[in-house]
Amino acid sequence: MASDRDRLDKVFAIAVNPGAYETEAVAALRAARQLIKKNPALAHPPLHPRPKAAPLGEHSHQVRITNIAPFWLYIAINSLSQQAYGLGLKSKILIDFKAMPYALDVRCDGAETDCDAFARYVDRLVDYINSQPRRPS
Repeated sequence: MASDRDRLDKVFAIAVNPGAYETEAVAALRAARQLIKKNPALAHPPLHPRPKAAPLGEHSHQVRITNIAPFWLYIAINSLSQQAYGLGLKSKILIDFKAMPYALDVRCDGAETDCDAFARYVDRLVDYINSQPRRPS
């Protein structure tokens, strides 16, 4: 059975639907008002749960990779993402377009051994990219 909050969300969806007829929208707003009268707690948005603290034993590896040629940018992002996923790490990869050539900010969270393995992989990847001749952008 749907909760009052779920019902209220559905009623609001009908009320604000641009395809709904005006009489349907007004009826939906009246129904929403009746639901809120029945349960005044619905008048306020639900509280979001607090973010979980990192479990004990979880580590983080953060690195900024600079001076990446545009040719290598997406190759590096794909490679780093696959490696982090394969190691079971939570990863965040951001491209800094302000720097030219581009820079990557990479962060991974997980077990210490997996973070260490990822750090070694990043070093090998950067070494490989740097060993290749620069291509014109």
